[in-house]
Amino acid sequence: MARKVTLIGLAVVALVLVVGGALVWASRPGYLDTAVVEATVGSELTRRLGGPVTVDCPDAVRQAAGATVDCAAGDAAGDAAGGRRTVRVTVLDDAGRYRWELLP
Repeated sequence: MARKVTLIGLAVVALVLVVGGALVWASRPGYLDTAVVEATVGSELTRRLGGPVTVDCPDAVRQAAGATVDCAAGDAAGDAAGGRRTVRVTVLDDAGRYRWELLP
């Protein structure tokens, strides 16, 4: 009988650990894929400004509604429409949708 109780106790502990680990994994913070943001915004600015523009964003930007990050935009010489410009990226939701604006 004691062996059965021990096995049931171990099974309960294992189940709690597995479920707890799954919950921690599922609730971990998401991060915005800044490489995709750089490529997308860079392509759009290239089209708008008529020349190649690169965008550099910091890594580890939280994918949470309202989070903002400032990225740097410029051409091969470091210029974008008269100088290095700032692109402000605002995360719209936890799914990672965002909007951006080229600051003056």
